[in-house]
Amino acid sequence: MKKIAFLLILIALLGCEEDDYKQSIVIKTDKSSYSIGENIKLEIYHNFDSDIKYFDFPSPYLALPQFWKLENNSWSEYYIEIYTGYPYCCEVLKPNTKYEDIFGYEFEKGIYKIEYSFSIEDEGDFKSYYSNEFTVK
Repeated sequence: MKKIAFLLILIALLGCEEDDYKQSIVIKTDKSSYSIGENIKLEIYHNFDSDIKYFDFPSPYLALPQFWKLENNSWSEYYIEIYTGYPYCCEVLKPNTKYEDIFGYEFEKGIYKIEYSFSIEDEGDFKSYYSNEFTVK
């Protein structure tokens, strides 16, 4: 049984190209803990060789974010009204460039993360990418 598990892991590793480990999207807040009413600063960075796409909308924010709050050991949508229009496709993030968003909303006490959707390939599906978890005290 151990030999089968080892072979499966080896096959999976051999099937992955080196670039699969190097290319990523990083979404991270500047701190892990905030006070109620404190601005939450977020950086988005990707190191893919080409632009990645995202849905834009009329607002001061980079892309269309979704907020999640940890409640009863489960993530649930945390609604903040920031949308001032309908999203449209697509704007692009240039490779190897940092982008910033700052959220000035009064989050309730709790643990949160922020989701963005990006498309890596020209005609690819949009996939969710999440920030680190952060606490509001």
